[in-house]
Amino acid sequence: MAGEARNLKNTNEHVRVRIDNVRKVFNGRNGEMVALNGVSLDIHDNEFICVVGPSGCGKSTLLNIIGLLDKPTKGTVTILGQDCSGMSDGELSHFRNANLGFVFQSFHLIPQLSVL
Repeated sequence: MAGEARNLKNTNEHVRVRIDNVRKVFNGRNGEMVALNGVSLDIHDNEFICVVGPSGCGKSTLLNIIGLLDKPTKGTVTILGQDCSGMSDGELSHFRNANLGFVFQSFHLIPQLSVL
């Protein structure tokens, strides 16, 4: 069930991605906007994770942080045992290129094709 702890033998073993108490705040013309607040998540080997929620709840922000495209305001991001939170932009770019792969949704959509 969503939000419940999973029963895994050794929760520290085979953790691919660890998000620990991540907070992301954006500064806008109307002041601060909190996109994520206290998000924690472990993704283990061979797990398939879905991030579901209403528009504006922080799904894309969380995925951008996991993909190392954005940095959290607070908290830590650990990928393959490497704490990525304090890395410089150059280190992040190198680590991301060597260890992560992702596809942006807008790059593979074909607007002239519809379900109909």
